[in-house]
Amino acid sequence: MVSRGKRALLPVGNRQHPTLKHELVPVAPRGSLFASYQRREGILVNLMAGTIFVAALGSAAISSVAVGPLWGLTLLGLGLASVSWLANAWGLFGNRDLAARLRSTIQLPENGPWTFVGLCRGSQNRLAAKLFPPRVETDENVGFFGLFSDRLELRMEDTTVTVPRSHVRDIRLEEVVEAPLLRWIRVELYNAEGVLESFLMMSREGENLREQQQANVRMFEDIRDWHIRDKLEQLVDAGELSELALEAGVVT
Repeated sequence: MVSRGKRALLPVGNRQHPTLKHELVPVAPRGSLFASYQRREGILVNLMAGTIFVAALGSAAISSVAVGPLWGLTLLGLGLASVSWLANAWGLFGNRDLAARLRSTIQLPENGPWTFVGLCRGSQNRLAAKLFPPRVETDENVGFFGLFSDRLELRMEDTTVTVPRSHVRDIRLEEVVEAPLLRWIRVELYNAEGVLESFLMMSREGENLREQQQANVRMFEDIRDWHIRDKLEQLVDAGELSELALEAGVVT
């Protein structure tokens, strides 16, 4: 069930010639917790990184003229290293507080298979989409992701999306266009009309970007294995794979 209000995901129609659309995950509305976070923490971190980069670039230019190109390149390298360190250490600044506030707002139980994630429409992993208008965040919304035996769920501040496992078409990793060291998890699925939809998701767990990406890979592997298991079970139901082979993880 995809619930934006009370809309349900019903049995899938024709899948032969699907049309791709990307509106499954809504953009965080003005006044939401995430919109407020972007205005505060997001702008602050980007401003700090930009200031360091511009200062390093200016120092490198001045040093190249006054002392020599070697000093200029050295200062530029130090500036880039500082920006990289800042992005890793402060890229999730305020993230833990945001997760706690969202959990409290939607009254999410402490126990359960929930991972704090960033979300984005599937069409937005393009450089033009990130620059026009300019954005300070890779994500368009945040929520909690839950993986269950028969479905996956996304719980956002004002929306809940529930997708039956049998509706998922593909799971894959792809580079974040404006930050190639980061990875999105793209989820493709069929809706009730047989239309292929997609959304992008990324773990926001961890104290820095390195830990966050490690958590993201683990989350991807869990979803991938969950999806593969569903496809193998479909083969068993169709008589094309034995139960014994399924339990052994062997496809014959």
